[in-house]
Amino acid sequence: MRQNPGSNDKIVWYENLNGTGSFSNQKHITSQASDFLHLADLDNDNDLDLLAAAGNKIVWMENTNGQGAFGLPKTITQAVDLAYAVCTADLDNDNDLDVISTSRGDSKIAWYENTAGNGTFGQQQLLNHPYQYITAVHAEDIDGDGDQDIVCGALDKLFWFKNLTNPTSIQDNKSELPNNFQLQQNYPNPFNPSTTIAYSLAKSNLVTLKIYNLSGQELETLVNGFQTAGEHEISWQPKGLSSGIYYCRLKAGNFSETRKLVLQK
Repeated sequence: MRQNPGSNDKIVWYENLNGTGSFSNQKHITSQASDFLHLADLDNDNDLDLLAAAGNKIVWMENTNGQGAFGLPKTITQAVDLAYAVCTADLDNDNDLDVISTSRGDSKIAWYENTAGNGTFGQQQLLNHPYQYITAVHAEDIDGDGDQDIVCGALDKLFWFKNLTNPTSIQDNKSELPNNFQLQQNYPNPFNPSTTIAYSLAKSNLVTLKIYNLSGQELETLVNGFQTAGEHEISWQPKGLSSGIYYCRLKAGNFSETRKLVLQK
């Protein structure tokens, strides 16, 4: 818990001595202020570590002996403004806990991959949304497909992000991951009434796949969410569009590629 907001900020814990609610004196963890705390095994050593959101930082503290002796704060990111809430979930189905955060000052919802399963975290990955003043965040399998989705709250909104990960395909394709990001040419092309769009992801990432007309106007979003590394494909059957040239654009992190699609009725 956090005590005495202001110059005497600190995080402490109290041991339940007999399992019936008799607690010890406070045990100091850190003097760093925090507005939200979360307990989770971030380094896969079978004890609970402490995750904290505070100001412009997301940090975690290792439970060094499994008995509540915590190490110094380790920074996950400083690219947040007014960090508000944190939680953990295995978003990429690799058997470790990744971190999810929200921040009010910049309205960010972001996640950080636990890259080695030992509490070493990757760069901030943002989830796109149109809302302001983001508050709560929670991970749960909302749609019952075996992976963890993300639920968030804003001032007057409750919304969720579907995790597009397929747990089975991760295991099946683990030894055959592509070396590069690539958007392949659709097939058939020209096409009528539908075509298949295939693409390769060298690493798990937030992915968008969108259709545009010749004027650059966005017509349809085929994919918008987190996907695991591997080979992917989707079928597109346009509705209400006339014959002509259209463009499909894949974005995954800093990667972007566009292909020309020809609809011929």
